[in-house]
Formats: sequence, C-alpha cells, structure tokens
Amino acid sequence: MTTKLIIFLLLISTALGMPLPNKNFIAKKYISEEKPNSKNDTNPTYIKNIANTTEMKILNVSGDLYEYKKEQILNIFINLKKNLFKPEEIKNITLFSLNKSRLYAPKTECHYKSYYVNGNGTNIYCYLDLTSIPKGDYLIYYFYYQNKIINDRITLITIKEEKKKENKTEIPQLIDVFAAGFENMSNQNFTLYFKTNDFDYELINGITILKNNTIGYISLICLYKERNNSVFCLADFKGLIADKYNIMFLQYNKKYVNVTGNISFDVYKKREPIEEDLKLINIYGDAYSNNISLLNLIFNKAVNVSYFSRFFLSNIKQHFSYVDNLNFSFYKSSYNSSVYCYFDFRRIPIGTYSLNFNYKNKEYITDVALTVKKKEILVENELLDVYSNFKRNKNNQIAYFSFNGENKNNNLAYVVLKDEYSKINVLQTFDCKIVDYNSISFDLKCNLNLTYVDGGNYTISEYYINNQHYYTKKNINVIVQ
Repeated sequence: MTTKLIIFLLLISTALGMPLPNKNFIAKKYISEEKPNSKNDTNPTYIKNIANTTEMKILNVSGDLYEYKKEQILNIFINLKKNLFKPEEIKNITLFSLNKSRLYAPKTECHYKSYYVNGNGTNIYCYLDLTSIPKGDYLIYYFYYQNKIINDRITLITIKEEKKKENKTEIPQLIDVFAAGFENMSNQNFTLYFKTNDFDYELINGITILKNNTIGYISLICLYKERNNSVFCLADFKGLIADKYNIMFLQYNKKYVNVTGNISFDVYKKREPIEEDLKLINIYGDAYSNNISLLNLIFNKAVNVSYFSRFFLSNIKQHFSYVDNLNFSFYKSSYNSSVYCYFDFRRIPIGTYSLNFNYKNKEYITDVALTVKKKEILVENELLDVYSNFKRNKNNQIAYFSFNGENKNNNLAYVVLKDEYSKINVLQTFDCKIVDYNSISFDLKCNLNLTYVDGGNYTISEYYINNQHYYTKKNINVIVQ
C-alpha cells in the first residue's frame, strides 16, 4: 500500500466520521521497513516467533479467497503450540474493508492442519462464508476466541474477483504421492505430485486404492498448490488399517483418471498420545478470609471435575507447613481447562499461599500464588458478576447474575448496558429465578430482550432490584456477539 493511498484513506475516514483502524498502526504497518504479512501469500515466509507468549496472535495467512463464495479456505499460522488452544473455538473473523471502510463478520469454522512449522506455532485452516462480501483488500480487524475479542488490525488479506472456470483440456497426470497419516483418522496430510500444474486442483475428489485384491476409496480435500507441481490435501483415512496401499485411479472432476507406474503410500499405526502432566496455570477471582469465595481455576488441559478429591493450601514462606483442607464445591460440572469452584476460607487467616490439589488420586503441589485477604464490606444486593452468551439483535436471551446479600430477591427489573462511547441500552428482565445461593450471595437466571442491541463490548453501569436503583461498583464487562 502506497503512502498516497494511506493518506487518502485517512482523509476519507475523517470526512465521513467513520472509525478506521488506528492511524499510527496503519503508518507503522505500511511505512515501516518491516514487511507486513503478505496478501494471502501462497508460499509464506513465516514471521519469527514471539518468544514466551501465551496471547493468541496471527503470524501469517495464505490461500486464495473469492468474492460471494461459501467455504473459502484461509490458511492461518497461529503463534501458539497446538496444545494451548482449540481452533474450533475461533469464531467470526471480522474483516475491515480498506475499499469501503466498513466491517464484515463472515461465519467462520476453523480446524487443525495436523502439522507444525519450525516448532514456533501451529497451522490451522478456516472456512469463511463470503457469500455477501465483495472483492477488495481487507484487514483482519478482530476475531472471537472462547467468546473473547482478540484484536488483530494488522493482517492484510485480499478477496479476489470470482474466478471464471476455464475449459482446460489438460488432464492431471499423477506421478507420485507423499503421505504422513495414521490409521482410522481424518484430515491426514497427503501431497500429490503431478507432471504439470495446468489444471484446477479444487476439482480433485479422491483416489482409488488397491490392497490384497480389495479396492477402496479415499476422499481428498485439496487446499493449495506448491511450486513443484504438487498439491497439498487432507485425506480421510477412516476405515484404513496401518499398511501399504497402491493407487489405481485419481478421481478428477468426478471422472476417473488412470495412474501409470507403481505409486504407493504407507498408513501408520496410530500413536498413543502421551498424557501431559496436569498443571494449574492461573487463578482468577478474589479469596477472602472468613468467607466463601468463587475462584476460576485455569489448567493446562481439560479436566473432569469429578476427579478432584482434595484442595489444600501451603504457606509460600513455609512451603511444608500445610493448612487444613479446604471445603469446596464446583459452580457447575464441566470438562474444560477453565473451571469455577466455591472455596470455604472461613477458617483461613490472611496471607499468601499456594493452592494444591489431588486429581485422580495423585497429589499436585503447585507454585501458583493465592492471596487470602480481608473482605471488603459489600452492600445488600450488590452485583458481583454476570455470565452470559449474548447474541446481537435477538430476543429471549439468558444471563446469570450473581449478587451479594443474605436476603434472596428475584425481582430484578432491568440492567443498563453502556458501551465505550457512553451510549446506554436499558434492558428489561423477565422470568428471573433464583438458581443458586448460600449464606452470603445468590444467583439469578433471567431472560432479556436484546433486539435493539448491536454487537460490541459493554459494561453494566446500573440496575434495579428489590424496588431500589443501584450503580455498579465493580467493572463488569459483557460481550455481545
């Protein structure tokens, strides 16, 4: 992008009063000596690793995208190792059009590509629904991961004009293959080598195989061409056992093409996964002495809460001086790396401890610090937290509200959402029910109408309960997708 084009975009955005990406980052992105992520580079040079980070970032993208088409494949190189994130939880990769100065949020579905690059991250591929998005240059503005917004505003992609199918007379001639896949598994890496590349790789459907006079078929999803007349595909090995297989035919454009010569490949036995040791990575929430507190525990992998049999504290300064066991109860059953749990600190003095536990009858001593502090005085009916999965412009949506108070009330009348520009939305609540409570707090489940609420980041600034109006003391954030 030239300097003139940057200045032109900034002038247009100022005239229209529309928010463009931050001017500083545009200038840094396109005027600096560093080369930006290329426009869908089909042979990407991967950016050097960002050392010791757990924040998700897009390092590079590749793949051909076409306007007004469904299931367009964008290959993405993520900075995190494969075991630190789940691509299927990436949603709504939101694009900012540099041509039209507006945002698009195509439906997104992401998966692993099943291999690593230089050990610095993980390759994934995402299906984008571009049926309503025209050609042009776009920035990946942000995307959602586990219902949280991950800002990007750097990665540039190009959506091309709808390509016209040409009547090519060239029939692909397969000369070799390379497979690195395992039995009874889908999405296994499979590379096809051809004599020339004068054909449409998207028309490859699969291959017919032969083993011990038995004919079989493997479906292929081909993602992109390489420079050496090869095509990278994902193969479905479900139903195959570990063995060597010969290729008889290539199915191209739903027609079978003879394969000359002896072309074969190996399918390997499925490797037994090495179970990674369980680790407590972080603790979110406040622990108060002489109170029951709700904490969010973050582990390095998914856990089954029914396998926890014990939680106990040890003093950080006197590591082997243990405190009595903690009474605990999980907020709800889950199989996730993030779990919520109530802990009873009513007999625990103020201090800094490590939180330890027994899982599957094995004891784990952690080095994650937990500070037990004196509880601030909370007023009756003070809003403590909100759990929701709001969708924009929809009615009958459910949220859970957690309140302080010994007296349980289910007559929450409304809440006020305020966005970053101080615009407010007053949301009436319906059919509120008490779903959980203890001696110091209670939780409500309520229906809300978000018909006139757009997507974005909000805070709850006010609410009305038990015939009284309150302003929230805590910073309670809500995301509307």
